Amino acid sequence: MRIPQSWRTPILLAVACAVGLSIISAVPASAQELNWREEYAYTLGVQAFIYGFPWTFLPQLRWQWVTQAPSDPAGGPYAPLNEFWHARRLSSAADRSGGSPNNDTLYSIAWVDLSAEPVILSVPAIPDRYYTFEMSSMDSDNFAYVGTRATGTSAGDYAIVGPQWAGTLPRGVTALPPSRTPYVLITGRTLVYGSEDVANVHLIQDQYRLTPLSLWGTSEVSADRRDVWAPYPTSDPLAAWKTMNRAMTENPPNVPGQESLLRSFATIGVGPGQDVEAMDDVSHKAGIGARGAGSHGDHAWLQPGWRDWPQGERLDVPAVNSGARRAIRRVSHARSGPVLGRDRGQ
Repeated sequence: MRIPQSWRTPILLAVACAVGLSIISAVPASAQELNWREEYAYTLGVQAFIYGFPWTFLPQLRWQWVTQAPSDPAGGPYAPLNEFWHARRLSSAADRSGGSPNNDTLYSIAWVDLSAEPVILSVPAIPDRYYTFEMSSMDSDNFAYVGTRATGTSAGDYAIVGPQWAGTLPRGVTALPPSRTPYVLITGRTLVYGSEDVANVHLIQDQYRLTPLSLWGTSEVSADRRDVWAPYPTSDPLAAWKTMNRAMTENPPNVPGQESLLRSFATIGVGPGQDVEAMDDVSHKAGIGARGAGSHGDHAWLQPGWRDWPQGERLDVPAVNSGARRAIRRVSHARSGPVLGRDRGQ
């Protein structure tokens, strides 16, 4: 009997479905369950790694810049918590540590701990040049600025405040918008008018101050604090997840509307208070693969001309919602610097 042409495609599809179902039914139920759980843990793990990347990258920078003295004191940031490290020479093509540094700027870097109290940033009057202090939470988002464009050229004292603090500031101290996390990275930039102007900027840098609120108005000097924990060693295949969990427990994500996302991540052992070691082997295997995929996932989303985003606020991926865009930008920008692109406040 000749099968009409119009019947052939439906018949072939039916046969294919029947064969597929017979193959699936031949796989033990336990194996199907494992395959489903591993796929779920993997796909959710890729999302969790992209979202949580700042909590793996910034703890590494904090540990390195606070506790690991460089062989060349001028070669990179190194200072206790709540104190500045100042670059004393201009960057050049010989500097290969990353971050795309300017060659007309001297940097001032500090890691600040707000878990117990605010820290006050003091700056002198700087009428003759551009300067800015950019403050970033542990989630890598900028939350406040002090500088020429944001606060003007006059001298000032500005309180950097943590997410849970409530109290009264001393007279004359201006409160900045609060950080979303207890730990904050400050990146200061002061313009230099050529190599002959470097010494003048040194004098300005020496007047930048960080003072814990409890020491404000006293002659006491803050303790030399370097008590930050080291990220987990890379010899551990789950190291990135362990570092992320510990950093999120110390600096919880604090964005309204993301609670359901964090609850999803918790089902695979990722997030504040979570223990990835407590998950089963299937989740471990999926997590290791997801970490590798997540760390390179930003490349798939970058479009030509990404460096031309205005103030780092645009990514031409219409199919991705704004929350995903911010998470992807975190990974992408971290490849050239520790925080998101600067905005108009700088």
